[in-house]
Amino acid sequence: MDTYLFDPIIARTVRGQYRKIASVQEALDFLENNWPDESAILREQARYACTKCIEYDLPTNNARTSFISAITKSGILVTDWN
Repeated sequence: MDTYLFDPIIARTVRGQYRKIASVQEALDFLENNWPDESAILREQARYACTKCIEYDLPTNNARTSFISAITKSGILVTDWN
């Protein structure tokens, strides 16, 4: 896989802006640059899933599911794009 795309979701950044996340790379960027400090364990779990997806060329489903779980529990998820 070259692009690691998945069905888009909308997340709220730490600055209160809304961002569409549609790939594993975008999810990793969001985790690195827009994550509240109080939920570091959730962030690390999602980072791990996304990193392994790219490292081992795995299907994006697991990375997306882990990312959605983490941002939902952290109150960051706004909505699925669809």
